[in-house]
Amino acid sequence: MNIVYIENNFANLALIERVANLWHHTVINFTSAENALESLANLDSSLLLVDIKLDGEMDGVDFIKTIRAKGITIPIVAMTAYDTSEQKERCYTAGCNVYLTKPISILDLKRIIEKFT
Repeated sequence: MNIVYIENNFANLALIERVANLWHHTVINFTSAENALESLANLDSSLLLVDIKLDGEMDGVDFIKTIRAKGITIPIVAMTAYDTSEQKERCYTAGCNVYLTKPISILDLKRIIEKFT
């Protein structure tokens, strides 16, 4: 299965890739929401992992709103270091399925991958 991960921090990307590879999944990375939007329609993926703080004009919440407005129903996991009730509400209102705070638990990530694949 392909997992799309929109993340501009390569240390975080490396961790997610290692975890996904343990269960034979491939991670496709984009460093900005804008780049991901351009390619998302052409990708065969089962799960989106979206960092909330991204490079570019669009943050993760804007990205989630945009793809949900386009009718894309793929499961989305919002991932952020900002653990506030306001941020959590923004993400769920935008259309994410799961909200995780960093650092991400490997067991939590494993459960989420199993749930949506």
